[in-house]
Amino acid sequence: PYYKEMKKKELKFDLDAPLVLTKSMLGAHHSDGVYLSDRGNLIIYLYSIQSVLSKFGVKQVRFRTHPSENSRWYLKFIDNDFFKIDKDSLQDSLYKSTVVIGPASTVFLESLYYGVNYVCYEPSFDNIDLLNSKVAPPFDGSDSRLPVAKNENELGIIIKYREIVNVDIFNDYIK
Repeated sequence: PYYKEMKKKELKFDLDAPLVLTKSMLGAHHSDGVYLSDRGNLIIYLYSIQSVLSKFGVKQVRFRTHPSENSRWYLKFIDNDFFKIDKDSLQDSLYKSTVVIGPASTVFLESLYYGVNYVCYEPSFDNIDLLNSKVAPPFDGSDSRLPVAKNENELGIIIKYREIVNVDIFNDYIK
């Protein structure tokens, strides 16, 4: 009921106050297969985003971990001058944000709902992400209404050209 209807039709997209979501490891797999993941790739994911954003002059971002994660773990491995922990409620954080960059996440819906463009960054090859899991639609690039970056170059292009999510995807996704 919360997502009954998309209220905002125009999405904010600039680099003044970016929110970066971490890519978390699956707590439970959604298939019969066994997938081995390297937790270090979670750090590589963030450094990859930092590399791209730095080219656009971004000096600092807020980062938000999945609720199952401990943000202090990340602080041991990332650039603490660039990444600052986002401690606000998700709603307050989205009000402050001018763009959200992250992987497949339900925050995608929240972001659109609050009028903030979501840049989907799912580094992958043959639809397998950097944690060795299959990327689910629409985060796999199968729906043109959601621009998906599968590598740093594509992330840079989405940012450079300010590619916006087509908000029509919201209602279809909710159904």
